[in-house]
Amino acid sequence: MLELIKQKQEQLRINRDRLNYILGTRNTLLEEKNQKDKNLVDLKHMVEVYGKVTLLLQGASESARQSIVSRIEKIVTEALREIMTKEKLSFKVIFESKRGASEVKFEIFDEVIKQELSLLHSFGGGIKDVVSTLLRVTVLELDRARSQGPIILDETNPHISAEYQENFGRFLRVLSEKLERQIILVTQRVELVSQAHKIFQIAKKDGKSFIEEN
Repeated sequence: MLELIKQKQEQLRINRDRLNYILGTRNTLLEEKNQKDKNLVDLKHMVEVYGKVTLLLQGASESARQSIVSRIEKIVTEALREIMTKEKLSFKVIFESKRGASEVKFEIFDEVIKQELSLLHSFGGGIKDVVSTLLRVTVLELDRARSQGPIILDETNPHISAEYQENFGRFLRVLSEKLERQIILVTQRVELVSQAHKIFQIAKKDGKSFIEEN
């Protein structure tokens, strides 16, 4: 009888260990899925921005296209150097016509290793956030049919590391002043608060949302 109890206890331990292993594997797979889902959303946003830049360049004359590319490269490079202060990067727009079709590639020139690298495949989310945000703003400014209202940016900086968040906010503030256009940034990153002209905090209480001006 005692031997049977020991066997049952051992089997129970084996089953418990197996269950823990299965649960651990499940949690790991769920985390990987969530990360891939986030990466997919980020990639879709980048593709959307790239598409808008491509349309802008396709609709411009040769001389206007060169001017647009030069301005985009200047603004984004300035942003990278003022935000990512530990890096030495330059932004490049490569516009090519192949078999009657136009193709736009975005690359980053790393001045340390003296190489041009693919933005999509060679860099993390922080640099992509900076580039994507500045491309959105630049396209809005260069579009001939641009509206005169404020520029609204919704959670455009989730991957920028904490040490660069304040720089990101400072650059947007200066850019807003240069463009003479209001920029409304929706974010949960507290590091940006000190760079805003006005801060509106949205809080939920008893199922209702309240807006407070700080």
